[in-house]
Amino acid sequence: SSGVLFDGTSLKEWTLENTDASKVMLKDGAIRFEKGFGWLRSNREFKDFVLTLEVRFLNGDANSGIFIRSAATSDREPARDGVVRGWPDNAYAVQAREIGQDSPTATSPLAGRVMMTRGIAPPPKEIGFDVDGVRRVFKPMGEWQRYEIECVGPRVTVTLNGVVVAQAEISRLSGHIGLQGEVGVVEYRNISIREVISK
Repeated sequence: SSGVLFDGTSLKEWTLENTDASKVMLKDGAIRFEKGFGWLRSNREFKDFVLTLEVRFLNGDANSGIFIRSAATSDREPARDGVVRGWPDNAYAVQAREIGQDSPTATSPLAGRVMMTRGIAPPPKEIGFDVDGVRRVFKPMGEWQRYEIECVGPRVTVTLNGVVVAQAEISRLSGHIGLQGEVGVVEYRNISIREVISK
């Protein structure tokens, strides 16, 4: 089956986790995160699927992520800097961040990389990550970037603006979709999911 997770008019498919409407709002048909942590969790869980969405970053340090196969529960532990970020405690994430400030030697993960949230799940096994491809297809700040995230069995494939940029294997085989509140102003729109029935 397939469905729209966000139609531009309401958050009825989502639950706010560790955040509030002053930081996550609807604006011009998009979900807008304005600084502050926490996350939006899909009400439903999904197993195998293709998730498509558009995201744009509205300032240079804008940083977010798309949680996949997430537990519904959140991490209440402070990080090393003492701040409780309130993200899922057992999930994987596809990095969504403005890369304009990344240097060619940046050790920070670039957009599209499959990562884990702190805690329970084993780290993803990275099969491939095309740094040059990310830099080539990433659009200038303020323009919409299109992500397609396919999860079938343990395999995750991330397509950014039409180019496959990441493949990894993860150990969680079902869970929620999530959108991360982190740093800067980030908007998401046109979020849809198509469930894949394995043979």
